[in-house]
Amino acid sequence: MRNVVFFLLLSACNSTPTDINYTSTIKEQTYTNISTIRYDPCPDDMVYINRKAHSFCIDRYEAPDQKGVFPISAINAHEAENLCASVNKRICLYDEWYNACVGRNNLRYSYGNSYVAERCNDSKTGWVRPKWELMSTPNWKTYAKTLYKADKSGSHPLCKSDEGVYDLLGNVREWTKDPKSQYGYVIPASYFYGTMTGDLSCNYVIKNHFASFGSYEFGARCCKDIR
Repeated sequence: MRNVVFFLLLSACNSTPTDINYTSTIKEQTYTNISTIRYDPCPDDMVYINRKAHSFCIDRYEAPDQKGVFPISAINAHEAENLCASVNKRICLYDEWYNACVGRNNLRYSYGNSYVAERCNDSKTGWVRPKWELMSTPNWKTYAKTLYKADKSGSHPLCKSDEGVYDLLGNVREWTKDPKSQYGYVIPASYFYGTMTGDLSCNYVIKNHFASFGSYEFGARCCKDIR
């Protein structure tokens, strides 16, 4: 009798259940996977910035937007406009740049609320006064290279926003368009020497340069509308 009971229990354990809805289980799993897919309308080299007031795409790295490549510098606002247009993008609005820098969590620095030394390329030493008189000559860009202390894009892996935009602080500065400003353009944030005056956060902005002023540390980052 004991052997019979054991056999019946063993048979029950090894049998295939008939009351499981496998089709329902598969559909539920498929639905879960689809629901976690993130909507991203931007090209692979750009980051999707989604805000209630305005959504847009912004380059992941400073122009030319390539990891491991030194960013472009010593350009004026018109050259920045043309550079972005040449790759079917446009120069970023200041408000777009600022929103990308503070991120979804409205941080003071792109990487957090407290300054971290050497997190970004913003503390180089050895600054010398540039020979500004050369800016109006054909020799300016060659001379500006002797002042260049930017690092390759992405070489500071923790210098990024919570959405994955690199080097918004430090490295080269980036022209942005601001219709509300006196000259139509502003240059936010720090660069490889930090700032001459002011803090090193996303809030710092230079407003007193003509669009034709192509300082040795002025570069660009491009944006793109979502269509």
